[in-house]
Amino acid sequence: MKRKLCLILDASAIINSQSFVFSEEFSYYMTPNTILELKDFRSKLLVDNALKNKTLKIRVPSKKSLVEAKKKASEINTAISEADLSVVALALDFIKKNKNFLVITDDYSIQNVLAYSKIPFNSAIYPEIKKIIIFKKKTQED
Repeated sequence: MKRKLCLILDASAIINSQSFVFSEEFSYYMTPNTILELKDFRSKLLVDNALKNKTLKIRVPSKKSLVEAKKKASEINTAISEADLSVVALALDFIKKNKNFLVITDDYSIQNVLAYSKIPFNSAIYPEIKKIIIFKKKTQED
């Protein structure tokens, strides 16, 4: 039996795509921090139903992967929230477990860190980043 593709969802994948539905074709994962980013009724209802139906699983990334994700973001000076870091960290955990996965996000900061880390991703509805951006560190003169 072929393993289902695992999709790690950022909140933007659900919020931005009004036509998003959970399909039996994939295994879906979110972190607790990304679920907390869902504010609108439609997104919350969609996620609640997926959790009840066991279509969506919540996973907490390992502390080791969170540290690694922070390091990757800092190497390219990308400002990234704790929720966004949790998405990158969960992807790093999946790599270590040799899972077949893809991160779905419209967030360009997350995409930048994923691309830099050579982690596979797709956007939900907006165009993906074309190249990795390494931001300059601010100096005291800036």
